[in-house]
Amino acid sequence: MGSSDVASQWSGQRFWRSILTISLVLALVVLVVEIGAAVTGLGVASAAGALILPLAGPYLVLAAVPAAILGLVGLRRLPRLLAAATAVFGLAATATGVVMVLTFIAAVGGNGGTVNVLRALDLGSPVAATADAYEVYRIAEGEELTMAVFRPDDDQASWPTLVILHGGGWNSGSNSGATADDRWYADQGWLVLNVEYRLATETSPTWAQAPQDVACALAWTARNAERLGVDVDRLVVAGESAGGNLALNLAYGAATGQATPNCSGEVPVPAGVVASYPVVDPAAAYRADTHLGTVSSRAFTSEYVGGAPSQYPNRYIAISSATYISPEAPPTLLIEPNHDSLIAPSTVTGFAAAAASAGVDVTVAGIPFANHAFDFGATGSMGNQARRTLTAHFLERFEN
Repeated sequence: MGSSDVASQWSGQRFWRSILTISLVLALVVLVVEIGAAVTGLGVASAAGALILPLAGPYLVLAAVPAAILGLVGLRRLPRLLAAATAVFGLAATATGVVMVLTFIAAVGGNGGTVNVLRALDLGSPVAATADAYEVYRIAEGEELTMAVFRPDDDQASWPTLVILHGGGWNSGSNSGATADDRWYADQGWLVLNVEYRLATETSPTWAQAPQDVACALAWTARNAERLGVDVDRLVVAGESAGGNLALNLAYGAATGQATPNCSGEVPVPAGVVASYPVVDPAAAYRADTHLGTVSSRAFTSEYVGGAPSQYPNRYIAISSATYISPEAPPTLLIEPNHDSLIAPSTVTGFAAAAASAGVDVTVAGIPFANHAFDFGATGSMGNQARRTLTAHFLERFEN
């Protein structure tokens, strides 16, 4: 063998070793993400994994498969130890990913939702949709508060109506942050009204104002039902996170006459309520002081209320969803990620148990391997498909 052949062989082995090393590292990264999503209590790994899996689960599998194949092929070549490690971890990451994706899909399907794996490969950013109109429903302290209106395509005198209260820790977010979802619900035949409300600041807690705003929005909707095409008898309120708290408190409070609009008109009792990862127990959120990235449950709760539970116990009682539980509360769907690292899932399941004991028709749709805000990031993701279709399945009971 000539020197050029030896050099060529050595170069080929070095290239092959590099490919195996890259594949092994990729398989290990995928496996760490999967383990993080599957196991709570691993700090950043758990939080990140439970965000990534609902967003990019199928891609984790696709990333691990080449490592498994290259490792198996490389068992007949040198370096065999590196090839064996690549094969083992590649196969482990592939199998783990497949099981987790199938478990996710089965859990969503068990609660009436659907997830299309092929569609989940589309991770393009949500394409903003244009609202058909923005209606000013009240002027509070000189500020115009609006609701974004998304109408179905079919021509009817009135439609079943979905009133959405956005999340954002009561101190951020807007009624134009999820227009793609709003349009999707409108395409399913629902008139969608996405409501803005006054947000808290460091110097202005809005624990009393925000609930009044959303109550006014509902009262205004009832007053303008004929003009807007609202079917008041088929009106459902929905929200996520802080908006889920407002949605539950509004719907449950309206059922017992405790919803205070601080404006003209009566608040209609919604036919149903959907809350995704709601902050049902703000005092518990304050005490836990959990974090998701830079978001702190203690910080946003304190800003909303104006201080700690020890300072303002009555304020925290007033915004606790448990305060409004009664047998008159409307049917409820709670969409809860099982690995929420910002708002403890036990607070949501505990609230659901208390509501059920009071006679409320409540369903908890648990989402495995998922964190807070698991449905954001891409309209095609498994998480977004899950939240949309679970909500749509719940809404079907009010469509006729």
